[in-house]
Amino acid sequence: MKTTARYGRVASPPDPAASGQRGLSLVQRLQAMESGHIGQGQWQTTLLVDSIVENLTCCLNVRQGGAWIANDYGLPEFSGLSTHCDVLHGELAAAIKACVLKFEPRLSQVGVRALAHSGDPWPLCFAIDAVLARAAGADSVHFETRLDRAGQVTVRR
Repeated sequence: MKTTARYGRVASPPDPAASGQRGLSLVQRLQAMESGHIGQGQWQTTLLVDSIVENLTCCLNVRQGGAWIANDYGLPEFSGLSTHCDVLHGELAAAIKACVLKFEPRLSQVGVRALAHSGDPWPLCFAIDAVLARAAGADSVHFETRLDRAGQVTVRR
């Protein structure tokens, strides 16, 4: 596996399990067990969404070809994208959606759209709307991403 330059951590593939506790990282499951919250629906959903935010942050900050797990892991290099604002937003939204669909199996019905802002075009902001793909039910989730001039992506709920 290859280390990402921005985070200094190893890029790892997302948990393939799409439901329940198995959608959380091992550390998150252990923390939930210690606190006595394991199996409590809202707590479990919160941990799951936090885990997804962490995975999306890692995935969206890797450029394709920069991780050993898959050549197409992450976003494409931005230098080849259009400089026209509307086209750039469309290309980036499509790239983000493709990345989420391929590398975050805990989400389904993914939609990505550019968020409007005035003035300086940076940072570029996108909304990600999706449904948690798990057997226990379908919860809608919303994330916002910000791409700054340096290519750094932040993801928040």
